[in-house]
Amino acid sequence: MARPLAAAPLSFVAVGSVAAAVHWLVACAALRGLAWSPQAANLLGFALAFGVSYAGHRRYSFRSTASHRTALPRFAAVALAAFAA
Repeated sequence: MARPLAAAPLSFVAVGSVAAAVHWLVACAALRGLAWSPQAANLLGFALAFGVSYAGHRRYSFRSTASHRTALPRFAAVALAAFAA
């Protein structure tokens, strides 16, 4: 069943917001609660948010049927480029 075209951007924003919240919460917990360095805390937050983002965008934003072998490296390349920027 096709979904309305307007649903895709909303899904994209919703998934991105959840992933950003995970990144922030994990980084803050590692930084303040575990006394990690800012760099290590940020990296941990990014890693956990990456999984949330990949799974959410795959399922809700893009409704991808591509294999993980194909989709994951592509998603990782874009996410790592954004992280490095």
